[in-house]
Amino acid sequence: MFIEYDSSSQVVYLKLKHGEVVKTKEYKKEIFLDFDKHNKLLGIELLNLEDSLYLPEIAHKFSAPSLKKVHAEHLEEVYA
Repeated sequence: MFIEYDSSSQVVYLKLKHGEVVKTKEYKKEIFLDFDKHNKLLGIELLNLEDSLYLPEIAHKFSAPSLKKVHAEHLEEVYA
C-alpha cells in the first residue's frame, strides 16, 4: 500500500494495489473508490481526513485486508 498526501488540497490517496483504474465510484460524500476491470478495489481518495473513519467499513465491504492496517487516528496525526 502507498499513501499520497497533497498538502495544497489536503487530499489523501491510499493506493492498495497496482492496476488500471477503469471505474471510480463515490462511496460517501468526499470518498471516492477506484476499481479495476475485475471490480477489485485499487485505491481510495479522501477529500476530508475526517472521512478516514470509514476505512474499516470499506476494508470489510471490499475485502481489503491491507486497509485494516491504516488507522484513522494516525492519518490525522500525520497529515492534519
